[in-house]
Order: sequence, then C-alpha cells, then structure tokens
Amino acid sequence: MSTLLRGAVVLLAVLAARLIFYQSRLWQIKRLRKRYWEFLRDPKEDGAWLAGQYATLKQMMKECDVPAAPFPATRPGYAPQIAFAHDNLTFRSSEIADLNDDTMLRIQGHYSNERNKTLSPVYWLEVVAFLPREVLRYLGIGSDKLVVRASDVAWWVLLVWQAVAWALGKATPIDLVRTLAR
Repeated sequence: MSTLLRGAVVLLAVLAARLIFYQSRLWQIKRLRKRYWEFLRDPKEDGAWLAGQYATLKQMMKECDVPAAPFPATRPGYAPQIAFAHDNLTFRSSEIADLNDDTMLRIQGHYSNERNKTLSPVYWLEVVAFLPREVLRYLGIGSDKLVVRASDVAWWVLLVWQAVAWALGKATPIDLVRTLAR
C-alpha cells in the first residue's frame, strides 16, 4: 500500500471516529433533555433514570467547558447558600428546570458545532496550521506562552520548507538540502 493511500485511510478513519463520537454524544444529550422534560411534565415519573444520568451530565459539562448554573438556595433558619441546578435534576422547580435546560442546550450546541467542524475543510486546515499549539494545549501549556508561539513559527517554517521541496520534485526537505548543497 502506498504512503499516500495509507495517509488517506488514516485521515478517513480519524474523520469517521470524530464524527461518530460527536454524533453519538449529540444523540445522548438530546435523549437526556427529552427525558428530562418528560419527567418534568409527568408528576407520576419518579426520576430514577434521571438521577442515574447525573454523572453523565457532569462529564458532558466538563467535556464541553459548560459552567455549572448557580441559583440561590435558602432554607428558613439557615444562611443563604448557592446551589447548582445540575445537582438538583430531580427537583420540579421551574427555575431549576430552566437552568438545567439551558445547560443541556449549551452542551447540545457544543457537540453539534464539533460534529459540523469535522466536515469543514477550513477547520482541518487550521488544525494542520496550528498543530503544535493544539498539542501543547493538550499537554496543558497555555496558548499565550512564548514557547507555543515559537513552536508555531518553527512548524510554519517546516511546512513551507516541505512545500518547496515537493514543488521542486524532492520527496523530503533533506533531499532539498542535499540538492542545494551540491
């Protein structure tokens, strides 16, 4: 199998895996939201299934970087406190329901956006152009650091060097250097 064909197969596998992941997450949050509203409308529903989805919702909030929706919680005889709507999924309060629905809509929007980016050539060009930045962000190094900017510049020089080598019919930049050295 040629190198180009292997590269195409890997690229298609990455695209398919990313598309499947985000689409399945999108279906999952839509189902959770639908069941949430069914729970709120039906007073006979005990909410056991919904309570079991707390960990899933919390994980999705973390994946999507959606902050917890706070609301004031006051009880007679106690100081006012702040509670979070997602911690109270099985409460039938309209205020909590609206906050939870907003959280789920934001998660749904994130997964929908990521799924759509998977199919966008511009997104993949940005990924290639800023690959060092993405890798360093994954490793926990912020994008405002000098090392990130320097790695981006070095990457761009390497990409241009590779493009010039290919344009001159050389397989790699090293072949280009050997030709220039002669």
